Amino acid sequence: MEKTISTSIEASTPGKLILLGEYAVLDGAEAAVIAINRLARVRVQPQRTGTNTLQASAIDIKNLSFQASPSGDIAFPPDLDDAQFNKLAFFNACYQVTAGELNRKGYDPIPSADIELDTSAFFDATLGIKLGFGSSAALSVATIAALAAAAGIRLTARRCFELALEAHHFAQGKMGSGIDIAASAFGGLLQYRIADNDEEIIRETTPLTLPEDLHLRFVWSGRSASTRELVAKVRSYEKEHPYVIEGIFAEMASISRDGIAALKAGKTGTFLEAVSAYHKAMDRLGKTSGADIISAEHQQIAEIAAQNQCHYKPSGAGGGDFGIVFGRDAAEIENCALQISQAGFNIMSLTMVKNGVVISEDKDR
Repeated sequence: MEKTISTSIEASTPGKLILLGEYAVLDGAEAAVIAINRLARVRVQPQRTGTNTLQASAIDIKNLSFQASPSGDIAFPPDLDDAQFNKLAFFNACYQVTAGELNRKGYDPIPSADIELDTSAFFDATLGIKLGFGSSAALSVATIAALAAAAGIRLTARRCFELALEAHHFAQGKMGSGIDIAASAFGGLLQYRIADNDEEIIRETTPLTLPEDLHLRFVWSGRSASTRELVAKVRSYEKEHPYVIEGIFAEMASISRDGIAALKAGKTGTFLEAVSAYHKAMDRLGKTSGADIISAEHQQIAEIAAQNQCHYKPSGAGGGDFGIVFGRDAAEIENCALQISQAGFNIMSLTMVKNGVVISEDKDR
């Protein structure tokens, strides 16, 4: 950690898409996630007035003044309605965990500041939708990094990840694996796993490399889906039929483990077989639990991919949002992408970004 003197801070973090391991990652399976070039940005301009202001156009927050104690307790204006207050849950949690970290370490508190939260890259104005890239995770990592930097402290990517995970769990009741937070904090292509050693839960992250003969295309299915609702439906069924879901999860864990091992070894053909097998396992999970995981849109895209010697699966909980086409031959995957576009789906221009959280600053002159 490095003490700095600055007047303006910006933190940026990437969004994510999952390659393998959805659902099963919640039960300790290995998963693979890629950071993509849609960035959340948080700008912090420290002030000497003692007043804080917040801008967040994505949640309709404009020039919101608030007071904050050194311990991170925020007092919003009394006329702030419940709907607006609920929209600020993640910001509130991130502010508190950052202030707590600075206080524990004996550092200066977060200075009063003008703060801007920017997730415009996670929205598509043409489609009029929010894209499923993990905007809240990316924004949480960026907020924590920027607030700490404004106080003169550069947190490591690992510590940003840990604090953002704490804030997420505080804000949404410990739901989620944290894989999206890991992608935003560390960037690149990652293997991710939740390990329980009986004393503590450890979240393992290992960098991976895409083989040169593996090509990816990212497809918007045409409609949004709620990860929370889909996961809740699976968990609800699991309560009544635990051994059935455990069996499917065990199969998914095995497929993901073998697929990631193939990825590490550069065995692209074996990895592609795992992609198709995982798609089928997700379909079984959905049909068994009653969750619409492999939606009609995902199934149609998968059929087009298979006709072009490519492989396809949803990225994330399914039901809509994004899917990924995988192929070994550049010409085949381009032809496949063209046919998917002609079928009415959107091929999005996305690429992997190697960096996770990045801090930039303007120093005092």
